[in-house]
Amino acid sequence: MLRDSADDKVREARVVTQTEKKWDAKQALKEAEARLRHGDIVGSVTSRRLGLGTITRPRWGSANHRTRRDMAPAEIRSMDEEARQVNAVSMRQQGSWTHWEGVRQREETSNLAHVLTSCQVALSDGRYTWRHDQVLKEVAASLDRARRKKRTISKGPKSVTFVKSGTRATGSVDASGILATARDWEMRADIQQKMDFPAEVASTPFRSDVVLWSRSSKQVVLVELTSTMGR
Repeated sequence: MLRDSADDKVREARVVTQTEKKWDAKQALKEAEARLRHGDIVGSVTSRRLGLGTITRPRWGSANHRTRRDMAPAEIRSMDEEARQVNAVSMRQQGSWTHWEGVRQREETSNLAHVLTSCQVALSDGRYTWRHDQVLKEVAASLDRARRKKRTISKGPKSVTFVKSGTRATGSVDASGILATARDWEMRADIQQKMDFPAEVASTPFRSDVVLWSRSSKQVVLVELTSTMGR
């Protein structure tokens, strides 16, 4: 958006953008500005049970040059995404994913076919392990906060004493896990397969999802996560 630059020389340079034959930058910018001006007339549209004023958007007419330079490319990207969706729906085979009917059957067939054929594209993109890695990130973050928490050192982990239904516990037990037995816990997590197993624990090419170890108490905790396919 050199036309809206604050520099007079840049505005008057009349730079011509060279693009491919299928896409014209000047025409795309013209359509984007027209949509943004039309958006000023329509205003912010709410959906479902959202109240008036819940969704706000900057107005093209009152925006400064810097804001316009951000709004125009964003609108062009939105136009391209709309065109892609229209093209996908218009194609019968490729557009079938846009309908809910039979989505579970397609998901199972597609995933099973990819697993059985060892699709290298899905493997390199991390599609097989994406769900597992997302869960592992949350588990590792929770364990990291727990190991850093200051607590009183105990001789051993204390478990919760369960009582029968309709009865009450006779005393209060401060339940504490194995992390309460030491203060020098160190941790490594196999996020994106970048973890090296600690050599002071064992020399091995294998790695667990999470490993915690304490030098003072000479304890090691290995965590292996199993994440099923989403349904």
